[in-house]
Amino acid sequence: MMPQEPISTREFIAHQRNATNVFMVLFAIILAGFWVYGLADYLLDLGWGSDPNVLWAAPAMLSCGLVVRFVSLKFFGFIENNY
Repeated sequence: MMPQEPISTREFIAHQRNATNVFMVLFAIILAGFWVYGLADYLLDLGWGSDPNVLWAAPAMLSCGLVVRFVSLKFFGFIENNY
């Protein structure tokens, strides 16, 4: 088995950025599902027992997630420019 060459800083940062974006999209999809589920139960009175607090909590969680994504991408950019 041949040893692999270490990847460059730019490649490493690119992988980290892609992973951050994938996790953010998955997080947004899951939150959207909970929000639609809660909205449907609330508006149509389906009796599914969903928590109506998700209607205001999901957008707040998404906003916090976007802030974390923004900060992490700025951090990755700082590392890419300085190392």
